[in-house]
Amino acid sequence: MTKWRVYNKHPDKMTHREKFRGDEIVIKADEYILMDYEDAILFKGQYFPMKLMGDNRQDPSTYKCIELKPDGEIKAEPTLFSYISPVDGKKFSSQAELDEYIKGNFSHLETVKDTSLDAELSRKGKNR
Repeated sequence: MTKWRVYNKHPDKMTHREKFRGDEIVIKADEYILMDYEDAILFKGQYFPMKLMGDNRQDPSTYKCIELKPDGEIKAEPTLFSYISPVDGKKFSSQAELDEYIKGNFSHLETVKDTSLDAELSRKGKNR
């Protein structure tokens, strides 16, 4: 699993300190720590309390300015499409093979037709 860099991009160059999963995380300004992707997303989205100054503006020390970047190249895993029979779960490599299997083995299962529903849909102009 690829690690992700969790950067502190605080505009006033302040160090970010926060409790995460029982540990204190400290990230100096413009530096990063490495985390798994899931932990990095949870850390970034975790609630961080906001403090107000006397004039009702947010205290800059409570800004949470976190940026995530992958640590290295992200490799996309190829998606393998498989066609699965909805009747028995058997897998096929193409839609044509699946259609042939269903027609040959389950042709006795009829598709249910609801004529009243078809009539209602055609009245509403939503033909299939």
